[in-house]
Amino acid sequence: EMLQEATDHYTFISSVSVYADFTSPGIGEDSPVATTPDEAVEDITRDTYGPLKALCEDAARDVFGARALVVRPGLIVGPHDPTDRFTWWVRRAAAGGEMLAAGPPDAPIQGVDARDLGKRIFDERFDRPAKRTRTVVGVRALLDDELFGRIGEDQLQAAFQQPLANLLQL
Repeated sequence: EMLQEATDHYTFISSVSVYADFTSPGIGEDSPVATTPDEAVEDITRDTYGPLKALCEDAARDVFGARALVVRPGLIVGPHDPTDRFTWWVRRAAAGGEMLAAGPPDAPIQGVDARDLGKRIFDERFDRPAKRTRTVVGVRALLDDELFGRIGEDQLQAAFQQPLANLLQL
């Protein structure tokens, strides 16, 4: 609220975790968001993270109105990622040998490179679209040999000087 009169734009980085239902494909900005029965809850858990992010989106819109841009990224990946949620898989594949795949072979992931996300936010800031909430995810991909190939199998093999791991599906 202190920034309300001091800026002509406010970007809030939210999350796709705000969506109430992930069982159907095609989730988008108009899809329902998760709610919590206790809006005063402060413990961030798997069950409260999405609803709390949705409440933060509402707060940003309440204060900044049309000057607020809400960005809902999916899995953010790229250099210097401290969470290791995606980069671990890349390093593990580069280590060679056999590697147990995470989940069924038809379960896609949608990572968005942090650099692409930053560019998209910057572009949205200056384009001033009428739609002020954006979901930003990457291309649907399977965590398989093809994905590792697209992210640079040759470069990975050269960097680690060995073949990539063979994925094992259970």
